[in-house]
Amino acid sequence: KKLKSEYDRSESRAAAVRDRITSVERVADALFREWKAEIGQYSSPQLKASSEQQLADTQNRYNQLVGVMKQAAAKMDPVLVAFKDQVLFLK
Repeated sequence: KKLKSEYDRSESRAAAVRDRITSVERVADALFREWKAEIGQYSSPQLKASSEQQLADTQNRYNQLVGVMKQAAAKMDPVLVAFKDQVLFLK
């Protein structure tokens, strides 16, 4: 029972990580859409170009960060599968 509760807790934490990643993606998507819309409001070509470059740089860094987050989350799944197998076997 104790091992099963530890597995359930681990599964819950893994789900929380996945949920946080999804939340980060939703917020970033909204911010990037807003930023793109604001770029269209510039009258200065220099400021517009600078903002577009900053947006592109930020999106690249964001994509790298989310990629690392997803890789880390994906590494949890095989561990949880093995953990579940052990819980079932000992049961």
